[in-house]
Amino acid sequence: MKKTIGICLTLFLLSTLAWAATLGIGDPAPAIQASQWLKGEPVEALAADKTYVVEFWATWCPPCRASIPHLTELAKKYPDVTFIGMNVWERGENAKDKVEKFVEEMGDKMDYAVAMDTAEQFMAKNWMEAADQSGIPAAFLVQNGTILWIGHPMGELERLLLQAAQGPLDVAAIKKAEEEKARFMTTLQAYVEAVGPDGNEERARELAAKMEALETLDAAMMNEVAWFVLVYPKITFRDVDFAERLAKKAVDLSESKNAAILDTYANALHQKGKLAEAIRIQRQAAELSPDDPDIEEFLNKLLAEEKGE
Repeated sequence: MKKTIGICLTLFLLSTLAWAATLGIGDPAPAIQASQWLKGEPVEALAADKTYVVEFWATWCPPCRASIPHLTELAKKYPDVTFIGMNVWERGENAKDKVEKFVEEMGDKMDYAVAMDTAEQFMAKNWMEAADQSGIPAAFLVQNGTILWIGHPMGELERLLLQAAQGPLDVAAIKKAEEEKARFMTTLQAYVEAVGPDGNEERARELAAKMEALETLDAAMMNEVAWFVLVYPKITFRDVDFAERLAKKAVDLSESKNAAILDTYANALHQKGKLAEAIRIQRQAAELSPDDPDIEEFLNKLLAEEKGE
């Protein structure tokens, strides 16, 4: 699920910020165009009086697969919101057949409208690239024709949907939160350098404390940082205590309902020598995501270690 952490963290950093974006929070949402609707009711245009989640994904993206059941859960929880899963940047030949097979195999786990981008990549260009989003999955929350949030679907989306169900969202407040998130990203970049080959342990600890103190740190961001600390091979100072604290906060924020976050926490516990607790948490992750081979593999490794194998 998260074995390509160097690439994933880089894409996560890039996708969380809109440094040179021409499309952002508070802007009118672009049009919707698709080459084909594969599931659900086609959405030809975004109605001005409705709320939408437009999420971008691809079959080759493991984090996309992991986020799909969560989006289905949100779609059922918020029936007045229209969810659209837009396939973009598909690789290889026979893309249409590949995507159709993927959607069919997902079945009820992918229970919302699903479409493919046009041959000209209208959606990728006018949504993702315009918003300077380089990584997937990425979701856009649109209310009354206006983009109110852009980010990882496992992040702040659920909290904002709850607020949107209670009334119009505060665009200014969301923009302020994104600015604070940008400051976090600057701190994170400095932390990555501080734990690298030419880094400084004392500086790394200072930056870690600074990140932990930020109130804008959401579960998805905590998870990405914790996983990076735990497994990235080029780290010279691996602060497992920091990773464990972040992962535990992410578990609490996600109410123990996110398999990927639980998996990260189990890894942190294992590295701390807390085998029994790691097994308990990893079993929860496996129950939430029984088809994830990485989660199953790590659980089997923990069980074998418990038996002394």
